[in-house]
Amino acid sequence: MPIITTYPVHIKDNDMYSDLIEPNQEKDQKLRDELIKAATDGLQQQSLLNKYKSLMSDLVVMQSKIEVLRIDITASVKAIESKEGPLSQPLLVHFEKRYESHQSDLKHLTYPPYVPLSPSSSTTSFSQSSIEYSLATPLQNHPLTQPDPLTLVPDDDPSCQSVLSLESSHALLDHSPTSSERHPDHFSYPNSLSNERNALDDTLDFLDTLSVDDGGFRKDLLNLLDRYEKPQAKKRKRCFLKRSLTTLALFTWKWIRFMIVMSLAVLISLRQRYSEEEQRSMRSH
Repeated sequence: MPIITTYPVHIKDNDMYSDLIEPNQEKDQKLRDELIKAATDGLQQQSLLNKYKSLMSDLVVMQSKIEVLRIDITASVKAIESKEGPLSQPLLVHFEKRYESHQSDLKHLTYPPYVPLSPSSSTTSFSQSSIEYSLATPLQNHPLTQPDPLTLVPDDDPSCQSVLSLESSHALLDHSPTSSERHPDHFSYPNSLSNERNALDDTLDFLDTLSVDDGGFRKDLLNLLDRYEKPQAKKRKRCFLKRSLTTLALFTWKWIRFMIVMSLAVLISLRQRYSEEEQRSMRSH
């Protein structure tokens, strides 16, 4: 019978397994990084798209307001031109008021109220506020630009008007001043606006201080209310008792009068009966 000999086989430090595992880990990590990058790019793209949509909606709202104002002004002009001869005084007053209303609406669209800028919003951003401020800034004050002459656009060509309005808005955005040019260092509000205060401002300041630290004011106010309510409750109770006693006394006095009258009536009837019986007895004798 042949003898089978066996020899041990040694594997040095699992090099073969490590060579198989490391490429798989690298592939998984690379795939994971690609997925994360794709998701990040997709979110950034969606956020940018939402910003553009919001900006477009703001622009559409502004254009619609301007278009409505243009239609109203055109209707007023046509109404004045259609009248033959001079207008009467009531119509003149009416159109003067309409002109003031149109002028106020136009100023509201082109010159929005000033809002103080916070430090975080000092950088220029492509948003509705920058558009409105660019529309509100006159070009003749800019040191690098000169205002272009205005061109009249016919009313019957809305496409030309939309293109012209878009071009003018882009030009204004290109030449919008920075935050340092909007408010120079020597800019200051009039003293009449800064020093003028009224009771409403003082009341609001007082309420603001109370919301931070009332210094026991609320507790003192509650104590004063309690002190006021306690005498009032005692006074109301005293008035109620007094009214009840008065009502009871009047009711009792009415019953006493009734009883006195009834007693007198009974006594009178008994006396009359007694006198009649005496007369009858005297007649019988």
